Amino acid sequence: MHIPVTAIVTNRHGQELLGCCHVEPVQLPGPELAALTGRAFAAAAAGELRPVIGQAFSLEHAAAAHRAIESRQVFGKTLLAVTQ
Repeated sequence: MHIPVTAIVTNRHGQELLGCCHVEPVQLPGPELAALTGRAFAAAAAGELRPVIGQAFSLEHAAAAHRAIESRQVFGKTLLAVTQ
Protein backbone atom coordinates (compact mmCIF):
# COMPACT_ATOMS: atom_id res chain seq x y z
CA MET A 1 0.00 0.00 0.00
CA HIS A 2 1.30 3.45 -0.89
CA ILE A 3 0.54 6.37 1.43
CA PRO A 4 1.42 9.75 -0.06
CA VAL A 5 3.29 11.83 2.51
CA THR A 6 2.56 15.53 2.37
CA ALA A 7 4.63 16.73 5.32
CA ILE A 8 7.10 15.58 7.91
CA VAL A 9 7.04 17.74 11.01
CA THR A 10 8.70 17.55 14.40
CA ASN A 11 6.36 18.07 17.32
CA ARG A 12 7.23 19.74 20.62
CA HIS A 13 8.34 16.36 21.99
CA GLY A 14 10.98 15.98 19.29
CA GLN A 15 9.08 13.21 17.52
CA GLU A 16 8.69 13.23 13.75
CA LEU A 17 5.13 12.97 12.49
CA LEU A 18 4.03 12.21 8.96
CA GLY A 19 1.10 14.01 7.42
CA CYS A 20 -0.72 12.29 4.62
CA CYS A 21 -3.54 13.31 2.40
CA HIS A 22 -5.32 9.97 2.02
CA VAL A 23 -5.26 6.57 3.65
CA GLU A 24 -7.35 3.75 2.29
CA PRO A 25 -9.30 1.75 4.89
CA VAL A 26 -8.37 -1.92 4.98
CA GLN A 27 -10.94 -4.64 5.53
CA LEU A 28 -9.31 -7.88 6.61
CA PRO A 29 -10.93 -11.30 6.39
CA GLY A 30 -12.12 -12.64 9.76
CA PRO A 31 -9.34 -15.22 10.27
CA GLU A 32 -6.59 -12.74 9.33
CA LEU A 33 -8.06 -10.08 11.62
CA ALA A 34 -8.30 -12.62 14.45
CA ALA A 35 -4.65 -13.65 13.95
CA LEU A 36 -3.43 -10.03 13.96
CA THR A 37 -5.53 -9.26 17.04
CA GLY A 38 -4.04 -12.27 18.80
CA ARG A 39 -0.52 -11.12 17.93
CA ALA A 40 -1.28 -7.62 19.22
CA PHE A 41 -2.65 -8.95 22.54
CA ALA A 42 0.35 -11.26 22.92
CA ALA A 43 2.76 -8.38 22.27
CA ALA A 44 0.92 -6.22 24.78
CA ALA A 45 0.98 -8.98 27.40
CA ALA A 46 4.73 -9.41 26.81
CA GLY A 47 5.29 -5.69 27.40
CA GLU A 48 6.34 -5.08 23.80
CA LEU A 49 3.65 -2.44 23.16
CA ARG A 50 3.53 0.76 25.14
CA PRO A 51 0.99 3.53 24.79
CA VAL A 52 2.30 7.04 24.32
CA ILE A 53 1.02 8.93 27.35
CA GLY A 54 1.27 12.61 26.62
CA GLN A 55 -0.28 14.10 29.74
CA ALA A 56 -2.22 13.24 32.87
CA PHE A 57 -4.84 15.26 34.69
CA SER A 58 -6.42 14.69 38.07
CA LEU A 59 -10.11 13.87 37.92
CA GLU A 60 -10.93 17.30 39.32
CA HIS A 61 -9.26 18.81 36.24
CA ALA A 62 -11.24 16.70 33.75
CA ALA A 63 -12.68 19.81 32.09
CA ALA A 64 -9.15 21.10 31.41
CA ALA A 65 -8.24 17.71 29.93
CA HIS A 66 -11.23 17.87 27.58
CA ARG A 67 -10.34 21.41 26.53
CA ALA A 68 -6.77 20.32 25.76
CA ILE A 69 -8.00 17.38 23.67
CA GLU A 70 -10.60 19.45 21.82
CA SER A 71 -8.07 22.19 21.01
CA ARG A 72 -5.60 19.54 19.78
CA GLN A 73 -2.94 20.70 22.23
CA VAL A 74 -2.13 17.13 23.23
CA PHE A 75 0.16 14.41 22.02
CA GLY A 76 -0.45 10.76 22.78
CA LYS A 77 -3.03 9.56 25.25
CA THR A 78 -4.54 11.78 27.91
CA LEU A 79 -5.09 10.12 31.27
CA LEU A 80 -7.42 11.07 34.07
CA ALA A 81 -5.94 10.05 37.41
CA VAL A 82 -8.52 8.77 39.89
CA THR A 83 -7.50 8.55 43.53
CA GLN A 84 -9.56 7.08 46.34
